[in-house]
Amino acid sequence: MGITPEEKVEMIKTARSKGAVGENAIVPRVVLSMYNSFLLGPNHTVLDFGCGDGQHVKLLRGYGLRVNGCDFQEYPRKEWGVHHFTAVNELYDLVYASNVLNVQPNLGCLQSTLRQIKSCVISGGLFVCNYPKEPRKMQFSERAMEIELRKMFSSVSRISTIQSCHVWICVDWDSLFMDSRRHRKGLEAL
Repeated sequence: MGITPEEKVEMIKTARSKGAVGENAIVPRVVLSMYNSFLLGPNHTVLDFGCGDGQHVKLLRGYGLRVNGCDFQEYPRKEWGVHHFTAVNELYDLVYASNVLNVQPNLGCLQSTLRQIKSCVISGGLFVCNYPKEPRKMQFSERAMEIELRKMFSSVSRISTIQSCHVWICVDWDSLFMDSRRHRKGLEAL
């Protein structure tokens, strides 16, 4: 099930230009912390899923990360080189979504968005997301959101609740182990 054009319009009505954006944003700070702690290296690829005007992409690139941004909003502030128009067709070591899950208008859109995000994460890669209290399009509790994340990823860890906002790191270990088994079977066939 995809997202209709009407649902996209509803989601993008919440694009922010102030508050927890730029250097104040929680999720990009978590990504930067992972980079500074050597959990991410200079060769790892990162996708800002739902990057808006791309300011988090530019911020993280300024620290040396290899970041692409994608946003589904049709607006004139998209920049070539910041907004990677085919980004969702590629795989990344880390995908993050800052203020994305909270603007999904219904469960179907949320599940479709999570499937699309998961399809961009390499086997064993990471997904970092937040779920701010405002704005929220659907009145999903933090627990209900975590349940939806667990349906998609085999490991979901809430790393903090900062400024009334839950932040999770998710990993799909199952796909990593499946890829490992396929690789081993391929070697056995030789």
